[in-house]
Amino acid sequence: MSTAYKSTYTLAYLFLTVLAINAISCKKGNPSLTPLVVKPVDPVPTGLFVSTFSGSGAQGSANGDAASTSYYYPQDIVADKSGNFYVTDFNNNFIRKITPAGVSSVFVGTGKVETITGIGTAAGVAHPIAITIDSKENLYVSDIGNHILKISKAGELTFFAGGDGVGTTDGMGALARFNTPSGLTADTNDNIYVADENNSRIRKITPTGLVTTLAGNATQGKTDGLGTAASFKLPRHIAIDNKGSLYVSKQAMI
Repeated sequence: MSTAYKSTYTLAYLFLTVLAINAISCKKGNPSLTPLVVKPVDPVPTGLFVSTFSGSGAQGSANGDAASTSYYYPQDIVADKSGNFYVTDFNNNFIRKITPAGVSSVFVGTGKVETITGIGTAAGVAHPIAITIDSKENLYVSDIGNHILKISKAGELTFFAGGDGVGTTDGMGALARFNTPSGLTADTNDNIYVADENNSRIRKITPTGLVTTLAGNATQGKTDGLGTAASFKLPRHIAIDNKGSLYVSKQAMI
């Protein structure tokens, strides 16, 4: 490709990008668009560079720097305000912490399939699945025993909601029941939302631990509607935007 052709191609690429940005701004009702001066840049950006942040690629439970750390079926990840990451290391029965430099350690967990209250490695978490974080940097973790666990910044694990066994019962704390809570997210008021997969429901937990059904019912389906008039089929992941709207992934749909 000649230099002249590449410069023309680059200018066209950037011009179309600016048009797209302006179109989006207009669509959102932005009346004060400032004309942009576009200069050719060579080469054209081709994408983001992907690198390994943590993990050797080998199955294991080793802690350490990015190259020496190993995991065993990590499921979910969340970040705190300092840039540390917390990972549900499913088959190792750990909550792992990764510093911004990529150094991994066990934050909570004995390594055994057991759910035990306590601090750090004296506490147990049985096959942790999903994880989220609130405004006070408490972690919330769902496990294979259908519990929602709360972990403080100091690593203290307590039961937050959900008792032993499977069910759809709403209620306070351990009186509530879940069936494979596979996704968690938190809003700005520290309410926790749960993609209760095998119940095909979206559940809400207040900061005090009160569980209610926000949407979905006992019927698996894809019905649009309000609250329990809507239906889901095995909702697995959930996220929230800055306006408080929830987005749920289920089989072949968002």
